[in-house]
Amino acid sequence: MEFYFIFRQNASQLQALADLLQSNTIPDGHYVVLYSVNNVNYASWEDTPDIYDAFAELGATQIGAEGAQNNVPFSLITRKGDPTFAFELYGSTSTDVLINDVNIPASGTAGVLSTRTVGPASAWGSASWQTSSPDESPGDQTSISILGVDEQGVETPLPGLTFDGTNNEIDLSGLISADEYPFLRLRAELSDEVNATPLQIDRWHVLHEKVPEAAVNPNAHFAFFSESLQQGQDGYVSVAVQNISDIDMDSLLVHYWIEDDARNRLDIAYPRQDSLRAGEVLIDTLYFDTRQLSGRNVLWVEVNPRVETGNYDQPEQAHFNNLLQVEFEVEGDSENPLLDVTFDGIHIINGEIVSPKPEIMVSLKDENPFLIMDEPSDTALFKIFVAPPGGDYERQYFASALGMETMQFIPATDEKNRAKILFTPQLGSDGDYKLLVQAADKSGNQSANIDYQIEFEVVNQSTISEVLNYPNPFSTSTQFVFTLTGSEVPDQLKIQIMTVSGKVVREITQAELGPIRIGRNFSQYRWDGRDEFGDRLANGVYLYRVIARLQGEDITKRDNGASQYFKESFGKMVLFR
Repeated sequence: MEFYFIFRQNASQLQALADLLQSNTIPDGHYVVLYSVNNVNYASWEDTPDIYDAFAELGATQIGAEGAQNNVPFSLITRKGDPTFAFELYGSTSTDVLINDVNIPASGTAGVLSTRTVGPASAWGSASWQTSSPDESPGDQTSISILGVDEQGVETPLPGLTFDGTNNEIDLSGLISADEYPFLRLRAELSDEVNATPLQIDRWHVLHEKVPEAAVNPNAHFAFFSESLQQGQDGYVSVAVQNISDIDMDSLLVHYWIEDDARNRLDIAYPRQDSLRAGEVLIDTLYFDTRQLSGRNVLWVEVNPRVETGNYDQPEQAHFNNLLQVEFEVEGDSENPLLDVTFDGIHIINGEIVSPKPEIMVSLKDENPFLIMDEPSDTALFKIFVAPPGGDYERQYFASALGMETMQFIPATDEKNRAKILFTPQLGSDGDYKLLVQAADKSGNQSANIDYQIEFEVVNQSTISEVLNYPNPFSTSTQFVFTLTGSEVPDQLKIQIMTVSGKVVREITQAELGPIRIGRNFSQYRWDGRDEFGDRLANGVYLYRVIARLQGEDITKRDNGASQYFKESFGKMVLFR
């Protein structure tokens, strides 16, 4: 506890000091000690004339006097309301030490005197004191006690360690455990009911073995990886911890934690370090995770912290120099990731026919290169629902009730940060289905303002629609458009082009048409109006038909509204150059 007040040299605080000294807050008859700390600059006092009046009322004559010198110490010991009792000292240089020796009349016949807390100690040696009496008259009553002080500052009178005022020296090594009481205090109760001249303590000492002392020393080494980090980016701090004593320390415990933007404490696991010998410097380095952080944060470093017992991990002389705090900013991830869905490798339109066994690929790409979606738990970022014909949406899971895998998670592998879900449902009923996909990145940002939804049709029977050519008429080339249903593509597919008289002039094979799939097909192949030998055909009308078989059986024709343009499965195309 601090039994003093600090006033800085600015107008508001100097006025506050003047108000305190001139008010009744300090009753008359009470003693007041005022002294300077560091440098005094009287120029800053000029805006507060009351401060000089306040000092003058206390009996000061040198403070503010003409020629008062800046940057030298001063002190004033006075009694409030009695300016005749004022003892004022003034230095001549900035390094002067002022020795105040003032006799203050006693206000009673008894008092208590105690030392500052002694320690911490690794072992106690001896306690000794020497006293003297101002007179030979009887009446002196004196007791000197040794108090044990634990790590939490709790004082305990120790049995058998209270003595009279006789000069004495006591060996404490076998009487007090430094583990239990790493600190001691000597306390004297003094009284003289007759002459008010109690016994005087001329000196008292406590000898002990010191404990080591560690300190965070950024001047020896300090590095911090950027004051601004992107969410998910690893932070980095490296700082020197030095044993500034001549006593070795045991293996060193260092605690790291982050106080986040909401003032929550997030502890960071970190192993115990090697022992720290006298005078040695340990460069301690830590990488920390920012995935759960955003905004303004504070990284704390504490060397030799308190442990479960409430004591510091190992005894040490002081702890104030064991702490370091570093503020840093984390730019939160607020950008939406990009969601993409394909059926058998292509993007479908609403209402399109797909295979009863489609390979649905759900892809999520996040721009943040640090929050990589590569952990098994990242499957929770995806939600997939399917509504069967006439039914409601049903959540799809990565494994069925029987433990069979129905969806496969493909984690992101690099900074492009693209994770995928491979979904291969078995759609046994014909009809219109609905697919709903919801996805978010690791920061919880949704892929879009609305969910991805699409309707598609499933036909389990293998069929093929009439094959149309586009454009028709054509001059340079034409492609072929058709729709397949079922779960398998034809193992034989060809298009025969012939004259109106029935002569086949060109036969286009399945291999030439390029890859085909269940659903809508738009052939990669373009027929350029040439015959089997590469010769250009004449302008005019040509007929064509499609032969499609699966496992040796002709595939059923499916009416797609274009049958009216076909006669006995023959279509017409017009070549016009």
